[in-house]
Amino acid sequence: MRAWQDTCCREGDKMSYLIKRERKAQEEIVGFVLVVVIVAVIFLVFLGIYLSREKPVNAKESIDVSQFLESAMHYTTGCITSSNVYSTLGDLIKECWAGATCTNMNNKRACDVLNKTVSDVIEANWRICKDICPYKGYLFDSVYNSTSAAEGVISIAKGNCSFNRIGGEYFTPNYPGTITTTLQICS
Repeated sequence: MRAWQDTCCREGDKMSYLIKRERKAQEEIVGFVLVVVIVAVIFLVFLGIYLSREKPVNAKESIDVSQFLESAMHYTTGCITSSNVYSTLGDLIKECWAGATCTNMNNKRACDVLNKTVSDVIEANWRICKDICPYKGYLFDSVYNSTSAAEGVISIAKGNCSFNRIGGEYFTPNYPGTITTTLQICS
């Protein structure tokens, strides 16, 4: 204040200087409050949109499911096809797509044996039930993909899969395309 008194002599000039200074400070405070209010409103709008969205089914890649699926493809089934050896689960998927039959089972369709075997293998290794089990269901799909089209080989669904899912994929070459097998375990 002393420096101001040295530069100015009149009392009226001092009052107008202080009033302008207070008014300027008030304007800065009002501007800051408006910016904070606008940012808060924008934040609330985005939060409302985020919370009002329908929750999608959450599917995650799982190393456990992928490794299980890979080892299951090497599981030996009870089906002997034209090759005169017991088919693995992976081979049985190929045989099912080709329309083969199991010669040692009174020419039972390979797809029927595959359906039963897949269900048995999954249910023996993953505890799936409605109530107290950690897993409530599963989805198993095999699709033949070629450059021209995609054709379903087998699809098995059991239980409730409307919530979280963990899954894995396994690719089997089958000239001229590939068979993609996926397993999703639902919790």
